[in-house]
Amino acid sequence: MLAFFLTLIEDENDRQLFERIYHSYRSQMMRVVIGVLGNEADAEDAVHETFCKVAEKHLDTVRAICDERDMRNYMLKAAKNLALNSRRGGSRRSNVEDIDSLADDETCISDEDFVDELCSEDSYRELVAVIRGLDPKYSQVLYLHFVLEMPMPEVAEYLDRKLETVKKQLVRGKALLAEKLKENGRVTFDD
Repeated sequence: MLAFFLTLIEDENDRQLFERIYHSYRSQMMRVVIGVLGNEADAEDAVHETFCKVAEKHLDTVRAICDERDMRNYMLKAAKNLALNSRRGGSRRSNVEDIDSLADDETCISDEDFVDELCSEDSYRELVAVIRGLDPKYSQVLYLHFVLEMPMPEVAEYLDRKLETVKKQLVRGKALLAEKLKENGRVTFDD
């Protein structure tokens, strides 16, 4: 697939830049888009389309980005936005019960303990599937923070939400995720 994209680019320096970006961010873009679209085939199409747009129209923008973190954020945001736009017509909002009751002391554990427990009990795909099944306001925060390992201030900026809101959504999302995993018999958090 990379060879196809490179045929769209005339300048050799731009080809090298594009190839580096492709190898550096493709798998992360896939994870983000799978989280949005829910399946690998649609995600592959969205990531392919993102790279086509970058190769055809946005090389000037990409060329101007000097910082790796900014490049990563640009590519992930481009892929996510394309996926969201493709999903918009058929998006559905899940009805989730009031989860405030889930955020009690029994389910509030540290991020480190939470991740350790999840990693020891669930495979990556199973975990992402459970996260994806949550209400989007929680699944987005969990996905960005735990899967993409973005710090909370970056998550807040990326989602264009207040930091306090994102922190509350993380706590509630962790509680809801833990509850879903318990229901599935996949994890037991021992205090």
